[in-house]
Amino acid sequence: MARDGLHHPITVNEDFELLAGKHRLSAARNLGWVEIMVEIVPTDDIRNQITTLEENLFRKNLSVLEQAEHLERLEELLSLLGKRALRGDNQYTSCTCRANYIVGETSKGGGAYCALPQPIRETYTTSDIASEIGMSERTVQERVKIARDLPEDVRNLIRDNPVSDNKSELLRLIRVKDPVDQMKVAERVVNGAVKTVKESIAEIEREKHRARYVKAAGEIKKLQDGFTLVAADFFEYEEKIPDNSIDLIVTDPPYIAEFSECIAPFLTIANRVLKAGGALVLVIGHARLPEVFEGFRECKVEFGDDALEFYHICALAMSGKTAAMHYVGAQNGFKPVIIGMKSPLHKPYRMYNDLLTGSGREKDAHDWQQSAEELLPLIDAFSPPGGIILDPFVGTGTYGIAAKMRARKFIGVDIDGENVKVAKARIYGVKAN
Repeated sequence: MARDGLHHPITVNEDFELLAGKHRLSAARNLGWVEIMVEIVPTDDIRNQITTLEENLFRKNLSVLEQAEHLERLEELLSLLGKRALRGDNQYTSCTCRANYIVGETSKGGGAYCALPQPIRETYTTSDIASEIGMSERTVQERVKIARDLPEDVRNLIRDNPVSDNKSELLRLIRVKDPVDQMKVAERVVNGAVKTVKESIAEIEREKHRARYVKAAGEIKKLQDGFTLVAADFFEYEEKIPDNSIDLIVTDPPYIAEFSECIAPFLTIANRVLKAGGALVLVIGHARLPEVFEGFRECKVEFGDDALEFYHICALAMSGKTAAMHYVGAQNGFKPVIIGMKSPLHKPYRMYNDLLTGSGREKDAHDWQQSAEELLPLIDAFSPPGGIILDPFVGTGTYGIAAKMRARKFIGVDIDGENVKVAKARIYGVKAN
């Protein structure tokens, strides 16, 4: 402004209330100016609000949520004036929305009008609004929908959160039609329980699925013969499992670091309960591989020639996004599946492909839930028909479903009693092949 002057006047009403141009006025004062170019509009509360909203939308760095609220209010005010175009209206009839005044004419407040008369459409379409504030028509439509579909309490909750300036997240949030669920989704994001609206929605949906499974489990009297589910700590329950009684152990234990010291003890228990020639299929995180191989060494020390030992490794390809393993600087696209076998080693019952395809779809009851079909080739390869499968960390029963699909017997153990109920309902609802 010091170099080039003022290109756009500030806007005041006839009572000299500033409607638009606060920063320009402050800059002029800092420069020591005693005069500034002014656009004076008639004192009219609705039109003055429209002027302020347009100015803010055009000049201020508003968040997506604030833009949405401004545009919703702008549409309301235009409707009050009868200026909001309805479908089928002729939007090209010209008149003036503001007062028709002449440059140099004196207002009742004594100021000089400096803006040219502005012929404005009789009514405003979404396209007209978008053009005036420099947005696309689609953007205006999306913003207005966000404001209309988000209750005020939800807006206020997320106002200072980054989600308020993320169009995609806001659009996901308004797709949640239940107001109670919408607030729950927003609360989890704001409280930091999850990072995104998408994660929050998925978590709430899982909880609903779990609740339905738990309710269904209460109505199930008994699973089919040969199926046992136990709510217990496996490291306490394992003494009830006879030696040399299990054909195949299939499990996906916790990946958390705290579980690392349990892996070697678990493998020695597996060595005890597996039949001679029995197998272990272990879906495990990359970070836990050193503990797995240390567990095999401990089995060798304790059981000698009857030890459970490493047999082969498979890759379970993950569908969708890869996961960053920062500690080794890699983008990870698969999960290791370790196959162990108790002496005597033998060829599998059936050939299998060691590149397994993960579906990545089944997360309806637990965030760590795997697909039942992913490990079916390994169940076919490493257990005989009618054999007994053990899952010591059964979770929501995915491998119990797989066992039922392949007509195997099954023992599932989990420390979480609710998980066992979910597993019971899920396994019961599956038909054996």
